[in-house]
Amino acid sequence: MHLELLGKPFYIEVISGDVEVPVTVSDKTASFLALEGNVTITYFTNDLTEKHGEEWTLQYMSNCVTYVKMPSEALIYSVSPESFEIFLENEELLLKFSPGIVNVKYVLVPSPTKETVVLTEETEGPSPIFPSTYYHYLYLFVGVLALVLLLYALYKYVLSSRKGLLEELDERDKLIINVLTKHGELSVQKIMEKTGIPKTPLYRRLKKLEKMGLIEPNVRSGKTYYRVKRK
Repeated sequence: MHLELLGKPFYIEVISGDVEVPVTVSDKTASFLALEGNVTITYFTNDLTEKHGEEWTLQYMSNCVTYVKMPSEALIYSVSPESFEIFLENEELLLKFSPGIVNVKYVLVPSPTKETVVLTEETEGPSPIFPSTYYHYLYLFVGVLALVLLLYALYKYVLSSRKGLLEELDERDKLIINVLTKHGELSVQKIMEKTGIPKTPLYRRLKKLEKMGLIEPNVRSGKTYYRVKRK
């Protein structure tokens, strides 16, 4: 099997199924024997990043799902497309992208040295360039930014998933959603009156929408009411 890589690799590993298989590389083309199961290719290349001042840009286009492992010193401030997934692998940030054009902008924040210099009245030497509290605030900022990116990615994923579910609905399903959105919470009898859908098919549609996570039941005084599911 031959596969065109995104850049010339200086390290490459091919896993077919659960088995690592031999691979040869000619420029940007990887050749290997694919066994049964999915094929995962891991490689490192310097061809996909550019630096302008302090800003680094990672950009490429792929027709398959890709995972990008970011440097531990990377501080990301721009990601395109907005729909992506975030993982932590061995305490390192891993971004998962669907097929298409990927653009990530980031800067590299230098890590503090692990050595600590103690100066006394009898010793002389240079003072640290940054106080230790600087790194505490820096780590706090990086942590907060990573959390914001994660929450934003989850929010976009929920919106895209909900949008995809809505596209699967027919006119009667959408009518039920619109009625519940307008009136907040209604019994089955009230939904029948406002939509004109007979009782038996209405129950089937309510169960369908409930399983899709779009509406939820609320039982009060032994009577079931339905409402649009709260986020």
